Amino acid sequence: MLADQNLLHRSQKPEIYRQASYAFFIAAFANWLLGIGIFRFLRISSDTLWGIALDKITQFLPVVFSILVLTLIARWDWGSIYIKKGNLRRGIVIGFAIFLAFGIGGFLLGLSQKKEPGTMLSWIPLLLVFCFANSAMEELWFRGIFLKKLEPVIGSSLALILTTVVFGVSHIGATYVAGAEVLGLLATVLALGFGCGYLMQKTDNIWGAILVHAGADLFYEFDK
Repeated sequence: MLADQNLLHRSQKPEIYRQASYAFFIAAFANWLLGIGIFRFLRISSDTLWGIALDKITQFLPVVFSILVLTLIARWDWGSIYIKKGNLRRGIVIGFAIFLAFGIGGFLLGLSQKKEPGTMLSWIPLLLVFCFANSAMEELWFRGIFLKKLEPVIGSSLALILTTVVFGVSHIGATYVAGAEVLGLLATVLALGFGCGYLMQKTDNIWGAILVHAGADLFYEFDK
């Protein structure tokens, strides 16, 4: 019996590494598809809130589409990338509470900066489009496709840490911060990445993490 179990474990190893490798391929393909700019013909201006929201949608579509299609090609179910019910109630309750806290906090911060409340309220619909498109894209891209594939290889804790670090490093070259602000942004992004990944693992779904991430983006947009 023990020999049979060892044989089964050895036979599963190639599949475990194949799935992890394929997850990296999905991420790389999504990055390539984003890079070629299939929506460049739209000539979107980022000088307006409409333009910023539309630009984010043009990023969301190729990245999410490629992740979903390549997941289907691999014959993985949606649950393998956390698109599932899981502990839905816990994810939604925690995620929505943090989303509201971030949103209200960002609005109050904007008021403290002498921004007009009516103007900020008029921003909300397009800001929500931007924030949810960005959060859904990044949660799938940086965590959804990786966590369940890396856990059998390096364990759940290291998978969480690795995806958090990659998520943080990917934001270092952000054009909207400079100088010492980069360190503050990195610390914030690392905390956000760790929190979203931990919530995803504990609720076994992506929905709470998307809400938390969208809330953090909304706070930042009000603060700009």
